[in-house]
Amino acid sequence: MLKVLDLHNNFINPDAAPGLSSMLNSKTNLSEVRISRNALEAKGMSDIASALQNIYSLKVLDVSSNNIQVRASNDISAILKSNTSLEILDVSQNMLESLGCIKLCKALQKHHHNLKVFNINNNGINSIIAAYELASALKDKQKLEVVNVSQNEFEAGLAAIVASLKSTKFLKELTLRESGTVDQKAVIEICQVINQNPSLEVLDLRGTMLQTSGADKIFRTLSRSTALKVLNVSYNNIEDSAARQLAASSLAYHSTLKVLLINNNPLSYATIKEVVFKQLSNASSLKNIRVPNITNLRIKADIDQKVEMINRNRKETNKLIFSNFG
Repeated sequence: MLKVLDLHNNFINPDAAPGLSSMLNSKTNLSEVRISRNALEAKGMSDIASALQNIYSLKVLDVSSNNIQVRASNDISAILKSNTSLEILDVSQNMLESLGCIKLCKALQKHHHNLKVFNINNNGINSIIAAYELASALKDKQKLEVVNVSQNEFEAGLAAIVASLKSTKFLKELTLRESGTVDQKAVIEICQVINQNPSLEVLDLRGTMLQTSGADKIFRTLSRSTALKVLNVSYNNIEDSAARQLAASSLAYHSTLKVLLINNNPLSYATIKEVVFKQLSNASSLKNIRVPNITNLRIKADIDQKVEMINRNRKETNKLIFSNFG
């Protein structure tokens, strides 16, 4: 009895969708359907949606990267209404836009209390109304572990989305990169979510117009975290004072932190050096730090020497990456 159907990256286009739909009609016991990285588009999604609506045991639905347009949002919403126990929903890398997001969120609101992973990354969403609908959909989803709303434009509504996650207790990944403005209100909500979720491992705030004062508050809150593995605050407006707070805080002593991304902020080389040295000296399992591409050869030489000295005393070799990747 087939339980898992994984057809990702198979060049499935709208012409193949009717055949796939016919096959799905006979597989009503499926618990996982993964059709990511194909080319279903709206027509193909509509064709298979009728079959997916009859699979009431579905726990995983991944239709990411399929060029699905907004007109298929009704079909996806119908799937969500008939399958009320989803644990993983990934509709990222499509073109659902604001209207499609709103329709999906309305379908999610009343059910799906077992939802653990929600990914709507990069869907061309650009309205504050969609942000509030998304906040309403995620509210009271206490089992959420992964939330990715990045590369959309929720404007000031980003704070409402984060606020909706305050009921979570098991959140491990929160990705907000390039999804709106992390203003002071959003900073307060992020800090509360961090406090509510001691298991948080990944926090991605790249390109959210995070300012120095907000970064300072977030770094102070994160200093109480003992699970953080990845922190991305690149492409923001964080100045030296907040970065030094990061270096001085107990976050610098966490053995769990493995990746720190601070590139493309207006930081002095002296501050970058201070942060990097602190991390290398105190985070015993740190393997990668990504900092701005350092053209000052003296500072780079100093850091390289520090890495070499530390590696002599460690079983695991540290790797320092000088890049603009974030």
